[in-house]
Amino acid sequence: MDKVAKIIQIFVTEILNPIIVILISLSVVYFFWGMMVFILNSDDETKRTEAKSHIFWSIIGFVIIFGVWGILNFVVFSIYDLTNPTSVSAAEA
Repeated sequence: MDKVAKIIQIFVTEILNPIIVILISLSVVYFFWGMMVFILNSDDETKRTEAKSHIFWSIIGFVIIFGVWGILNFVVFSIYDLTNPTSVSAAEA
């Protein structure tokens, strides 16, 4: 494996994947917060509409995050033929 492929693999596994995990976690928290607001304010239509918006945008966030993650991994690992994304650590590069 050449040096560029190792650097890209390290970038994806050490930087991008943790960022994606954080973004997914934030999206899950936002989704459940919207659900909580929706349930607790079932009598207030404006709060319910606001909660529906939170739920909707958190689902859109899920789709975007997973889409970007999938496309990135597909492109990077198909171009550089990296079959085991966790096999290289930052110390080896």
